[in-house]
Amino acid sequence: MNQCLPFPARLCSYPLLPESRNSMASPISRAVGLLSSSLRSRLATPGVSLNAARQMSGEAAVIEGYSPAMKVMHWFMAGGILGVVGTVQMAMSQPKTKEGNEARGKLMNAHKSFGLLMAIAIPVRLALRFTSKIPAPLPGATWEHMAATAAHWALYGGMIVMPASGVAMGYFGGKGLPFFGMTIPGASKPNGAIAKNTFKVHKQVGQYWKYVIPAHVAGSVTHFAKGQAIYTRMNPFAKTI
Repeated sequence: MNQCLPFPARLCSYPLLPESRNSMASPISRAVGLLSSSLRSRLATPGVSLNAARQMSGEAAVIEGYSPAMKVMHWFMAGGILGVVGTVQMAMSQPKTKEGNEARGKLMNAHKSFGLLMAIAIPVRLALRFTSKIPAPLPGATWEHMAATAAHWALYGGMIVMPASGVAMGYFGGKGLPFFGMTIPGASKPNGAIAKNTFKVHKQVGQYWKYVIPAHVAGSVTHFAKGQAIYTRMNPFAKTI
């Protein structure tokens, strides 16, 4: 019986020997297999993560990470926030003596300097956040994803409200804004009402926001304890996609 390829009929008039059939089918099968593997790993379907697609195609898992700019900005602001929180906590712990008051003043100037630096950085952070690729959430229960989302919103809310209220307080209070040895002049006509209200906002939000930061850190440690590459995703020196 004649063996035919699914091509034009004129090709079916010539029988194919078993050796010829195998030699032609093998390259075609390999090509189809490679193509389907590539498509499964690169064309993610709804509800299927990149690593799940790669696992189905037999490819090695990869680590999805944030963009290089997001990674750098994350750690830059993490350092700045630690400076903000650390200096104000140290200032509050100073004794009410002449030396303590002097140390408190220097620490508060450093606190305000770090705060102004964060006020400059947060618009850049937001722009990167809304224009960069964001990796898929790490595996976890629904409540874990909800808690992570709430913590991130609270973190971003504090990163906006705290610097904005601090800058407004210093500017409208007329004292100006200290910035690492320099002072940016305040309003020529101080507005005590605005300064007072923004101080209240700054103080109240700060009392709660200081707990959001350790909660964020605790969440990352939890992911790490579960064997998930949480720190690799945000490591500027790690290779991610």
